[in-house]
Amino acid sequence: LEVGEISKKEQDSSDIFSILEKELGKTLTPMETEIVKAWKESNYTDEVIKDAIKEAVINGVANLRYIDKILYEWGKDGVKTIKDVEERRKKRNKKKEESDIDLDIVDWNWFDEE
Repeated sequence: LEVGEISKKEQDSSDIFSILEKELGKTLTPMETEIVKAWKESNYTDEVIKDAIKEAVINGVANLRYIDKILYEWGKDGVKTIKDVEERRKKRNKKKEESDIDLDIVDWNWFDEE
């Protein structure tokens, strides 16, 4: 590396920090920075971390604790790659479709029953 040149790994890491700061709308505290470093030390790829951030934002819960919980749950399920995340999502969506109850029962107006 030449003087002033940033390694790819360092650039990716700073990219994660930038994305988090943008999505959270604030500068990360030193403690939050350590949490993100711990994710990386736990061998989560940048893509998986970015996907966890995306999922938190989509769910309207853009905070570091929620993202940490997503990564924790994924880790318990053996998720380490983007492919693992996609497979987990497909399984969850399939399970959800199978467990949907008959909406006619839910829409029944129990108070106006004669």
